[in-house]
Amino acid sequence: MDEITIEAIHRLTDNATLHRAFNHLIAAGPGWLLAVPLPLLRGQIKGVVDGCPVPHDELLALIDSAQPRQRVMHSPMSAVFSERVNRLMGLCPSDWWFSPMRYPRADSPVGVFSHPSSVHFAATMDVLFSFQPLHLGQPEREAA
Repeated sequence: MDEITIEAIHRLTDNATLHRAFNHLIAAGPGWLLAVPLPLLRGQIKGVVDGCPVPHDELLALIDSAQPRQRVMHSPMSAVFSERVNRLMGLCPSDWWFSPMRYPRADSPVGVFSHPSSVHFAATMDVLFSFQPLHLGQPEREAA
């Protein structure tokens, strides 16, 4: 696998503040979390903040989430996925694994994309997909 550049991480994260924790480069935003092992990175890590931007147990759950028994996604770039997910696929073009995961304090599961290189990305469904699926069994809200 090729190295991942800091510039590619900045493009993926819309220039979110980058953090360093647990031997990973971490970026987080509303509804998403990215963890990239430091040995995979190429480029200056000047300006990276030491520390974890999310609770440690959430980051460690993500880092430890990839298991070989999860189903593989080969080149999942698609109009179904959001622009952010499609940019993620550009970091490592193939062999992504996808699985749902539930954080201890979360109300609903998140989707996790993991790569054999140990790059991990977790996000809520509204961040993962370019459409908003209907929630079956819930009444529609009436316009006020």
